[in-house]
Amino acid sequence: MGKITVGSSQLFLTDTANILKASELTKSSMLFCFNGDNFIKIPITSINKKQSILNKYTSSHGRILKTSPDTKIVKKYGHSIVDLQNVYNGYFREIVNEIRGVVCSNFPIFGVRSLSKDYVNYLTKSLAYKQKIRPHRGLVKQTIPRYLSKMNSSSLSKVLSILFKDMYFKHMDEGSKDLLILLCSRLGLSINGTTLGHKATKQSGSLKVDGKKQDVIRKESIIPIGSIEEQAYEIETESETLLVGSILCQI
Repeated sequence: MGKITVGSSQLFLTDTANILKASELTKSSMLFCFNGDNFIKIPITSINKKQSILNKYTSSHGRILKTSPDTKIVKKYGHSIVDLQNVYNGYFREIVNEIRGVVCSNFPIFGVRSLSKDYVNYLTKSLAYKQKIRPHRGLVKQTIPRYLSKMNSSSLSKVLSILFKDMYFKHMDEGSKDLLILLCSRLGLSINGTTLGHKATKQSGSLKVDGKKQDVIRKESIIPIGSIEEQAYEIETESETLLVGSILCQI
């Protein structure tokens, strides 16, 4: 049994395939832990508001983790962990493999919502119209709705194939990029969200896919961005690991 403290806007994958914020979770919500081979659902024992310092972290490809500074992430399942208090803060290109943590990269879980061809067409046009706009100092931001997490496999595949028709989607805010990475993992799509030379505070708003299928997990470096002001929630489960966003934490 373990506990973890996260920010109210931290995303979680639930067993219904919906992606919820921590503030939207209830004791009836089912989350996921890792057993060394696959992700399996786990019930929440308790969830309560608490007072806590919170930091925001990003992986080298754009996954987001909002949690207390004493949180630990899994480095190698069953063997070693990474203490977030000791992770490196600097240029992505200088990060060494010693601080890489386990992330979810292939988890075929889907919703039940089926979209018509016309709806897919309208939806993707509404999401992609900013792709040809040249941003002015990062002022162009594309938001990806969590609604996409409710789609079935067929509809999600159609939407992502259109969004990534050029193998590249850009101008996203950090939360949307994190969400899109989660959605890509449902289809096992290999993602690359790095831009060489960017510091943690200058995370790229772009995501590239190459269509290759991935293993269940992969490793990415985790970098601190800074403190955040959010309501903290303490989540307790009967597992020693918990998938927080798409980063595997030791609890």
